[in-house]
Amino acid sequence: MLKTLGTQLALFYREPQVRRNLRALSNYVVVLLAIVGAYSVLFQIIMVRIEGQTHSWISGVYWTLVTMSTLGFGDITFQTDLGRGFSVLVLFSGVILLLIVLPFAFISYLYAPWLQAQLRLRAPRELPPETQDHVILCDYDAVAESVIEQFDLIWDSLRHPRARSGARQPPPRGRASDRVGRARRRTVVGTDAGGGGPPRRGEPR
Repeated sequence: MLKTLGTQLALFYREPQVRRNLRALSNYVVVLLAIVGAYSVLFQIIMVRIEGQTHSWISGVYWTLVTMSTLGFGDITFQTDLGRGFSVLVLFSGVILLLIVLPFAFISYLYAPWLQAQLRLRAPRELPPETQDHVILCDYDAVAESVIEQFDLIWDSLRHPRARSGARQPPPRGRASDRVGRARRRTVVGTDAGGGGPPRRGEPR
């Protein structure tokens, strides 16, 4: 499980667009942390010089995160209009940065590309660019059998150009019919009439 997840993450990170998205998301997180630090410094300045209260730096970071996330416990409050206006500024910027932009950036830059990569790994929709001169049959039915026979004829005409007008020789190994192999062994339902009737269930035609 862990090995498979590690392999998927390694393949996911190899894509250039994913690396660009991760860099953009990392830059946004750095800017967000810088804003939280700036608000914590302003909290200390207003509390000490305007409000006349003393709080630790950890309390400043705590108040900033609580206010930006709209939790608002109310254990630390401002009493002046300047402090309350600062609280409103921190609140609205937190709603925009934490509750709107951050989830959108996470989904757009990381989660959605991860889901697309998972879908590509489960059900490939295209062949590698270096794959050429191939015909892929997704099912074996009457149409596929006819296509295989046509390819056998073309292959025989290319391998044995002199025998085009004569009887068809047994195909050489390595043709399309050899690659399908056992797929031609179809089973039918019938009864045994002393060895002369149709084959029983499970017997090859």
